[in-house]
Amino acid sequence: MEKEKKSILIIDDDPDILMMLSLFLSEKGYAVDTAKTGAEAIEKSKAKIFNLALIDIVLPDIQGTQLLIRLKDTEPRMRKIIITGYASLDNAVEALNLGADAYIMKPVDPKDLLKVIEEQLHKQRKETVITQKKIAQFIETRKANFIEVVKQSLNSYLGRSTALLIIHHLGGAEALRDPNIFAERLKAVFKEKGAEIILKQILDNLEKTSEKP
Repeated sequence: MEKEKKSILIIDDDPDILMMLSLFLSEKGYAVDTAKTGAEAIEKSKAKIFNLALIDIVLPDIQGTQLLIRLKDTEPRMRKIIITGYASLDNAVEALNLGADAYIMKPVDPKDLLKVIEEQLHKQRKETVITQKKIAQFIETRKANFIEVVKQSLNSYLGRSTALLIIHHLGGAEALRDPNIFAERLKAVFKEKGAEIILKQILDNLEKTSEKP
């Protein structure tokens, strides 16, 4: 199975910058989309899962720092990098406090940018592994609840009849008893991004059941 490309959303109102970064990152193997305004970026983040966003700090309709909290977060959590030609301590502090994962100065050196992107995606992968490990730990202590929680989580995304078909396709109840087998089969069906969304929902639901007396 071909490895799914990591997706990047570039948000900048300068068409030359959009073209330059799009071509560069596409050549490096990323799936790239662009937005010229904050509103366009918000709509695209609702319609599609992006691994990472590059955000210009000055946009026609919103400050990039404010856009940080408006972009729809998904699982795996979108990494957000602010790019600015107006560097200041206040801007840097605000960006980090509002959820930026990195802060880069213009003019952007493509090699430096690529390094930061790779570092952020590596951190994202580590977070995904941690999520899967947490699920495994919960299963060890709450095996009796796991199958029902999986069904509940799939039902919330797919509906009951489709969820039952998916569970059957994954290997039925036997697959649900092994978190690693379940996770790998889930990724084979939904691909990595969709699987991580469902795994996060399962983890959240397991946490809720662990809180009940």
